[in-house]
Amino acid sequence: MLFTECIVEFIGAVIIGIIGVFTNNAFLTGTAITVCSFIAFKSNLSKGSFNPTITLAMALTKKQSWADAPFYILSQVIGAFAVWLLYIKYY
Repeated sequence: MLFTECIVEFIGAVIIGIIGVFTNNAFLTGTAITVCSFIAFKSNLSKGSFNPTITLAMALTKKQSWADAPFYILSQVIGAFAVWLLYIKYY
């Protein structure tokens, strides 16, 4: 299950990053965050944080286990790195 959750966190971070970077539109970025989080929460695929800061806050408030937090954060950072690579390639 942890592998699936990490894949969902990676995909969510990539989607939000692509919309945020390539559209440069705060409304679309906010909408993407909302939609991705809603899908993740409703499908029980992950916690739907998509951001290392949110993951850390959830672990601090015990809404997520500390054992899973490093894997979530790694997935989110790799997703952000993938968006950066796309940005370098196309801009």
